[in-house]
Amino acid sequence: LSCLEKLLLECNNIKQLPQSIGNLKKLKVLDLFENLVTEIPESFYNLTNLVYLDLSSNYLKTLSTSIQNLTNLKSLFLSGNQLVSIPETISELNNLDVLYLNYNNLTNIPSKINQLNLSMLSTVGNNLE
Repeated sequence: LSCLEKLLLECNNIKQLPQSIGNLKKLKVLDLFENLVTEIPESFYNLTNLVYLDLSSNYLKTLSTSIQNLTNLKSLFLSGNQLVSIPETISELNNLDVLYLNYNNLTNIPSKINQLNLSMLSTVGNNLE
């Protein structure tokens, strides 16, 4: 699997990602939509070639500040989780173009997010102040 570039795992009732997922160094697309994931292993943030990441409709409550390591990320989908905050380091993702944060438990988003050159930011269904 060391040459794998696209991994589509949506709707599989996955509860936990293995630490070894960080070994998929060539991975560009990862779709984990509608699973049961509650946390992301730190090794996950070694996937520096990721361009597209969909973690929507899981049970995530937090993201690591190490999200800044995903420097090639262009599209990030985090809707339908239980996120209460987004790390400030998300503003370091200079290639990020699309960010969906719909239907979480967010009360604010990082102020530095306005430094990103996003073409789409969606925050529908949160408790933003």
